[in-house]
Amino acid sequence: MYSRKAQEAGGLFDTELKAGEDWSHSIAMSRHYPFFETKIIDCQCSFRTDNNQMTGSRNFAIDQAKIYKRWRSTANKLDWVIENQNKSLLARGINPEDFGL
Repeated sequence: MYSRKAQEAGGLFDTELKAGEDWSHSIAMSRHYPFFETKIIDCQCSFRTDNNQMTGSRNFAIDQAKIYKRWRSTANKLDWVIENQNKSLLARGINPEDFGL
């Protein structure tokens, strides 16, 4: 949950992405406002077990690389973040160098 002001600070959703546009937008908002964990359980989520979830798709893996590239400058002194991002891409069959990472 976030305010309209925070949402506007994050700008428009990136319609070039096929998956992960909400994730990219959350990162954009976090550049303007701090994020905090709440200890309140206020929703229920489910995870598909039929291997049909969006995060398992090839589109998500490609857009993950695009999101990493867009925000890589915010991790330029956090080598462990860059290393783990690259490992995540490689595990999905994506070569980080193909995206200039």
